[in-house]
Amino acid sequence: MKDNSNIRFTRPQIYMGKAPDNLKGKKLQEYLLKNSWCISYSFDGKQVRVKQGINRYKTYDERLVHAQALLVHITNKLNNGYNPHDEKAWATKVLVANLTLTDAIAQFKDYHENKIHSKKKTIQTYLSKLTALDKYLSGAMVRDIETKDLEAFVYSKIQNGDFSNQSVKSAKRIFSAFFNFCMQQKYIEVSPYSGFDKKIKSVKQTPPKHRPFTSEELKKVMDYLDEHDAYCAFVCRFIYYTCLRPKEIRDIKLEYIDMDKRILTLPAHAKKVTHNYASDIIHLDNTTIDLLESVNLRNFPSDYYLIGCTTHIIGKNRIGENTPYNRFRTALEKLNMHEQHFDFYGIKHTSNIHRYEQNWALPEIMKINRHKSLLMTMEYFKGLGVNIDMHQRSVIPI
Repeated sequence: MKDNSNIRFTRPQIYMGKAPDNLKGKKLQEYLLKNSWCISYSFDGKQVRVKQGINRYKTYDERLVHAQALLVHITNKLNNGYNPHDEKAWATKVLVANLTLTDAIAQFKDYHENKIHSKKKTIQTYLSKLTALDKYLSGAMVRDIETKDLEAFVYSKIQNGDFSNQSVKSAKRIFSAFFNFCMQQKYIEVSPYSGFDKKIKSVKQTPPKHRPFTSEELKKVMDYLDEHDAYCAFVCRFIYYTCLRPKEIRDIKLEYIDMDKRILTLPAHAKKVTHNYASDIIHLDNTTIDLLESVNLRNFPSDYYLIGCTTHIIGKNRIGENTPYNRFRTALEKLNMHEQHFDFYGIKHTSNIHRYEQNWALPEIMKINRHKSLLMTMEYFKGLGVNIDMHQRSVIPI
């Protein structure tokens, strides 16, 4: 015997209103057309009546056809979990059932832009991999995506020579973040990334990035800039002295700099890497103070930007995002050094290598770079090809 204990609704029916006791020579259909029709059923003991425009039809046959169609539609919804007293839950269920990967990516982008205000470059990094996945899966519903689909996509990129091992790692991080978002939004219950094969790797060699300068190369660049581009020379020196990231320097206002206390307070919105939303305090050494004094920093309003003007260095408006770097690239081209993977980060890396060679302690280098841990600093040096030599170190005998 079928168990109906979990059924919460009665069978929907077409209700045509009451028929008269005496037809008075007219057809029953003529009387019924004067009534208001509906689909009637009860849900959790409460009566529900749905019309949805069926009474617009003026002939009996037309109205009956549309009422029967509405009856089938409502019956199917009820059989699939529809609750007329909770329309929002049903709308969410319909959304999830029909949510494409394209739509989910758009919502993920909106979440990062308008809810947590992620940095533009971070969003671009997410979208670069997700839009490629969307193109590969072409019209896939989020609920249908499986682990094997993600693995097949990454394999295809490796085989085409598009993904280096670094790209594979980036794709994994992005998939994890995206499908966690989908779980938080109740679009899926389990992330398809959770079973991703960790052994998938690429043998493609990644071209070197942010190459450090040798002392001779750095001198060559700085000599050229001192003669031809004082603005870019200042930016390079400020990066070298403070180990700040190029993007961060662009956002520094003079009000963040206290020359008397010799500190720079970098607010969270100006930080490239935001582990927390507290400001970072950077201590300025004598060389950095002298550099700032050389551009008459004290003579400008506090709301001016440190590198806001290519003519006078300090300026009223924030400089264009790529302006300092483009000037740096121009100098490298003039020196025939533009194809050697040099950029502003190379200046920062060179500064750290010099600090290590000058016997700075790792905790000091960690602090100047605002790394979260010594392990991060050691990984940073490993990425630069710098080996932490322990051969000349010894412990005091006891």
